[in-house]
Amino acid sequence: MKKYRVWHPLGTVSVGQEHLNIISGDRIYVQDSNGKTYIDGLCGLWNMSLGYNNKKIINKITEQLMEIPYVNLCEFTNSTVQELANKLIYLLHRDIEKIYFTCTGSESNELAIKIIRKYHALKGNYGKKKIGVIASSYHGSYYGSLSASQFESKNKSGYGPFLDDFITFDLPFCRCCKSGVLSSECLDVMIKNLKKQFEEEKDMLAGFIIEPIIGSGGIIPLPYEYLTVLSKLCTENDVILVYDEVATGFGRTGKMFTFEKHKINPDIVCMSKGINSGYLPMGAVAINKKIYEVFKVSSEALFHLSTQNGNPVCCAAALATIEQLEEDDRALVCYVEKMGEFLKSQLMESLMYHPNVYDIRGEGFMLAIDLVESKFSNEILQQNNLLAIVQMLKRNGLVTEACYNPGTTSSIIMFLAFIITQDEIKNVVNIIKKTLTRLT
Repeated sequence: MKKYRVWHPLGTVSVGQEHLNIISGDRIYVQDSNGKTYIDGLCGLWNMSLGYNNKKIINKITEQLMEIPYVNLCEFTNSTVQELANKLIYLLHRDIEKIYFTCTGSESNELAIKIIRKYHALKGNYGKKKIGVIASSYHGSYYGSLSASQFESKNKSGYGPFLDDFITFDLPFCRCCKSGVLSSECLDVMIKNLKKQFEEEKDMLAGFIIEPIIGSGGIIPLPYEYLTVLSKLCTENDVILVYDEVATGFGRTGKMFTFEKHKINPDIVCMSKGINSGYLPMGAVAINKKIYEVFKVSSEALFHLSTQNGNPVCCAAALATIEQLEEDDRALVCYVEKMGEFLKSQLMESLMYHPNVYDIRGEGFMLAIDLVESKFSNEILQQNNLLAIVQMLKRNGLVTEACYNPGTTSSIIMFLAFIITQDEIKNVVNIIKKTLTRLT
């Protein structure tokens, strides 16, 4: 018998044999080595937004491979890389000046942390080193990005010391307010707390990194009013505002980027996942004119690189992805917004009667089904029960994810592919309904 050699991410060394062997995929479906087909309700790991076997992306990758598969950007440039940078600047907002390519979302946030601190050092603001983050947020697993992450903090044990000077701000979320929409009373309290803590820290606060929709922590949209106040505070106090759009970018919420919904122009935008529909490892960091000018005046290098930054094959896949997202006046992105509402309404209609379903939450094709032990107690569902439900959904042909965030939410999470049809959405809802009904 062959020894199992793969150590899977977030897994112990003993559980590798339990993983399904996925050998093929087409559109929204994947197939295992036993011939069983599943709807991939997670889009890989939230990244395969345009589905499997996308010929336009595959052809673009093949064409680039035939031209040149790799360019050392420390010494040279490449027209495909330049084209993608220009395209991203066009897609973002008017203040963006430069694009720095990375390989992952974790690396994008790692670089954002470095830029925040170097920006203030170049300006002589040596006291400004602290970075604000939101409770339950997740920004990656590198040392800097993991230091910034607040979700699953217990898993940090034994890996320290971490980077210092991250300040945690309260998550603007209340379980008494459904669908992630806060009541005016709850919102007022949370904005008041934000202003108070920001005032206490502002002289030392260098930057603030947010997920516009908390992802791993339970698909919790941050309120528009809260973000508007935060953006104003950052601008007034020269605090670099970073939008971590790794999960939300490139159409996931029904807009190309979530900051468009908020009418906020962040200083830095971190990207990955949907940038090339997950076909190759890639990320990017967008940097605005204010930061660029400080580096320009100082003539100092931005000290950061990994070997595959800006790989032209990865960039080609991104260009093919963006081309499809922009077709017919962004018809596919609009479809995500429309069908996201349809999905939510179907889930509400089919599941809200269920004794263990507390809420349906999210935007676009980024949804959470919030579960409780019972509607009489409203205590969040125990972790082992949640994991059992997610495993049962998989056995019934639907891949989802469990989010257990103690005191906040116990949820089934879904990230559907943008190409899913209305009938396929109904099938997804039907699988969930049947699975939960059997549990009852």
